[in-house]
Formats: sequence, structure tokens, C-alpha cells
Amino acid sequence: AIHELTQVFTAGLGMGDYVYIARAGERVGNFYIPPGKVGIGTICSVTLNGILLRARIPIISCFGGVLEIQDKTPIRFTDIIYYNGTSLDPLEIFIKGGLTQVRSAARLGNGRIGAGFREIPTVAVKKTLQVLQQLKTIGIGGIALVGKPNHALLGFPVEDGRTALIVNGGLNPTAALEEAGIPTSNYALCTLFEFSQMIHYKELTNIVLEKDY
Repeated sequence: AIHELTQVFTAGLGMGDYVYIARAGERVGNFYIPPGKVGIGTICSVTLNGILLRARIPIISCFGGVLEIQDKTPIRFTDIIYYNGTSLDPLEIFIKGGLTQVRSAARLGNGRIGAGFREIPTVAVKKTLQVLQQLKTIGIGGIALVGKPNHALLGFPVEDGRTALIVNGGLNPTAALEEAGIPTSNYALCTLFEFSQMIHYKELTNIVLEKDY
């Protein structure tokens, strides 16, 4: 599982570079890791919403979808579920439905990953790009595309005065595990967690060996 996770993070298909590993019996925020399981905590893409809101930039989450990648470039959404039409997280559904190809996207640059479609005010694009650059420097990247102001992005229109963003799904690393035949139970928007307790994905192997899982 560590090998699969590392491939996805290295390819930049997760939401940032950080992860948390928990043994059975531990709690990750309010979430309890059941017996016989290992918990893998990744950064949820909705974290970006909170960061931008803190910077006084209102952001709208429109839908979650399966984003097709060719030659490491996003080209289209093959499946989407609008957030206002479901009580379930779309990426959880796509992963269990076998619609992702994250392993292929990570290794070959061609495949299908989970992603979210967001909108921000066009007047805030410059400030948003500054915030995104700051986040990237501390290891919370994950922006697949930024659209042109007031223009459609990958065929999806935006209202006048808005600009679209496409954000990598936080569950993409665990989607790769499911594709590799490692059974997972995925919980999006699971809990709040202290960022400083997370580790860089390059430390995963050493951490697991030290804890003797």
C-alpha cells in the first residue's frame, strides 16, 4: 500500500504531499480506527475552501467528477455528480464503482482521477493565485487547472464574473489502493486534524517500519 500511495503523491495527483498513518485503536480526530485496520489520512480538497475563505475569497464547490488525463494534461470529465444533488461524496462513489484509473495516471500520465470543480470571483483571481503558490511551497498543492476569467473550463460554463478551478481529489491516493486490489473504506470530509502531525509522503516507509505495523 505504501508503494501505491507514494506513486500517486510523487505524480502530484493528491491534495498536497502530506499523510497520516494510524494503527487500529487510534483516533484520527473524531474518527476511530477499527480492529484489523490501518488508517490513512489525506488532506481533503475542501481544505482549500476554508483557506480561501480565510483569505476573504468566497468559493463555490459545484461538483465532483472523474477527470480524464492524457499526457499528464486534464482533457475532460467523464462522469460528474453535482454536490447539490447528493448526500454522498461523489469520489467515494466513483472509487467503489471502479471508475478511476489513478494508478495509470500516476505511472503513465494517462488515466482518470477524482477531481472537484470550483468557482471563485474573477476579481479575486490574482489573490487566489498568490494563496495557491503559498500553499504549494508548504506542500498543500493539488490544483489541476485554473480557467480563464468568465470562460468555460473543460466544457463547463461559469457565470459572468466567475472563474473556474479544478482541484485534485483528496481520496486519489486511496483510490489507487482500491485499484491495486487492496480493499478500502473511504470517508471523505471525515474530520478536522492538526496539520503539524501529518508527515511528508517520502517518510512513509520509515514511519511504518518504526511503528512495526
